[in-house]
Amino acid sequence: MPALLQLPYCGTERLFGLERAPGFGFRSAFMQAGFVQLSGVGVSGPASLSARCGLLSGLSWRGFYRVQRSCGARGLRGHYTDIRHRGTSKPEWFDVLDQTDLHTIVGKKLRHEVHRDGDWHRAVHVWLYDPASDAVLLQLRSAAKDTHPLCWDVSAAGHLHSGEHDLSTATKRELEEELGIGSVEPELLFTVRSEYVDDNLRDREVQSVYVVCIPGAATATANADEADALGTSATSHTFLLQKEEVEQVRWMPLSEYLAAVEQHRAGYVPRPQAYIEKLRASLLPLN
Repeated sequence: MPALLQLPYCGTERLFGLERAPGFGFRSAFMQAGFVQLSGVGVSGPASLSARCGLLSGLSWRGFYRVQRSCGARGLRGHYTDIRHRGTSKPEWFDVLDQTDLHTIVGKKLRHEVHRDGDWHRAVHVWLYDPASDAVLLQLRSAAKDTHPLCWDVSAAGHLHSGEHDLSTATKRELEEELGIGSVEPELLFTVRSEYVDDNLRDREVQSVYVVCIPGAATATANADEADALGTSATSHTFLLQKEEVEQVRWMPLSEYLAAVEQHRAGYVPRPQAYIEKLRASLLPLN
């Protein structure tokens, strides 16, 4: 009997080699004899796995998963986030903006509905910037993210919740949650419209972009890394990363980061040209 993997439907027609099954489910493209193996984090709810036919159903899944045939041949790796079947997790509601003025709130929808329908909504970005080294802190997005997993991105970012209007509060929340940074006052740099559309995602955001300057942080971190390799010690700015959101962080020269996104290099979250130009113009005068 062929191997079959079935998971709840997350709103996309195809997911890293999985094809949508009738109803709410995906079926593995690997219809080979044997059974599938599944490992990862964030699995909850009843599940059954038949070693004979490889049937896995009844999952409420949020996180990273790896699926492979038991024979160890070609495997499948992907990411899955189910907004509607997340169990005890709180649903994310976003305010929807009028597409004519991108300011007036005309309603609210769940996160996956906004990204499915291409509604304009609000988000905040916070860049940590070391003016002494002209470097920005990048975060590597978690493998569990439903958009741009395992790609380098802005230091911290997040959507505004429905009914949330204080941008400053939102920036501080994201810094605290994702990087463990508190007691700072981010400074507004600019606001920009950003659109990213592909086969499975229509993400349209009005992004308010902020900065927090930490002079010498990038150099201190580099010195600390070198000291660790030598078995000595050095002082650096440390971060408490939110594992569900952030895999790791790194400092990168601003010019190198801007070149990467301008050239659309793989492994970086894409940014519109207006965003790139405004970020360059806003940060360069600070060093």
